[in-house]
Amino acid sequence: MECQEEKPIIYTMENKPIVTCAGDQGLFTSLYTSLAQQLPREPMEWRRTYGRAPKMIHLEANFVQFKEELLPKDGNKALLTFPFLHIYWTDCCDTEAYKSTVKEDMMRWQNSLRTHGSADWVIIVVETNDTKKKNKTNILPRSSIVDKIRSDFCNKQNDRCGCCRIL
Repeated sequence: MECQEEKPIIYTMENKPIVTCAGDQGLFTSLYTSLAQQLPREPMEWRRTYGRAPKMIHLEANFVQFKEELLPKDGNKALLTFPFLHIYWTDCCDTEAYKSTVKEDMMRWQNSLRTHGSADWVIIVVETNDTKKKNKTNILPRSSIVDKIRSDFCNKQNDRCGCCRIL
């Protein structure tokens, strides 16, 4: 009986890096089509190793819902088989809702990432016309939610939390 040699996996350009999305799945779903179309149009800087000059690339990605089972174990971080970026989406504009539910959910998400050694994450706070109307009844302005998230989760890396406005 012959021992069959295991064939190597060949990745083609159809395979895309995996990006997980946590938080408000309804919000992400509403933005997905536009995001998937616009992302490849924006050049990104790829910092290469061994002192080679950075290169500008265009990136497409497979977006999947965050699940802890998707995270790599024991340092296995293959670009096309495990997520390389993790995004938390929220449109929370109410400080009480943030304190009571969203903050806890973000903490669980970040703890899962930290446990599995995943350091590449970002929090996106989306502001729409609807949230602007809701925000008028709040004492604190919307920007204070972003500032609160930055102070709670991004102390030394303020660029890990961003606010985008959808008109």
